[in-house]
Amino acid sequence: ASSWSLFAMHQPCISLSSGESDMPMAGGVNLIFVPEAFFSLAQWAMICPDARSKPFDARATGFVRAEGCGLMVSKRLSDAVADNASILAVIQGSAVNQEGKSRGLTVPKGEAHQKMLPQALKATGKIRTKKPTEAHGTGTQLAT
Repeated sequence: ASSWSLFAMHQPCISLSSGESDMPMAGGVNLIFVPEAFFSLAQWAMICPDARSKPFDARATGFVRAEGCGLMVSKRLSDAVADNASILAVIQGSAVNQEGKSRGLTVPKGEAHQKMLPQALKATGKIRTKKPTEAHGTGTQLAT
């Protein structure tokens, strides 16, 4: 789920930077047809017991699942400014990879991320001195 969402976000970035399109869109839909997945996720303590997601918060207790849909419409920043468009976020660069088998559903594979992060930082066209932040899974801290 998280990986596919990031991949869907990455494709418009590529399309804009290559000149393939001027306003690519990416969307997704989540429909939950059977409740069994919720029961398993709750048993594994992955679902927020208070139904409130708290990403980047020490009080995070998991994530919230729901049905819904979303659509991201993208433009180059210069085009959005020229069009006086509402700018909700600026994506400076992105990269994706296939990390293979990891230790669990919400556990990224460290070696794969170490290879991919320099690609993402290079895509920004800027030199970074701050540590990048990765957002995925439950929003809870992983064991190191």
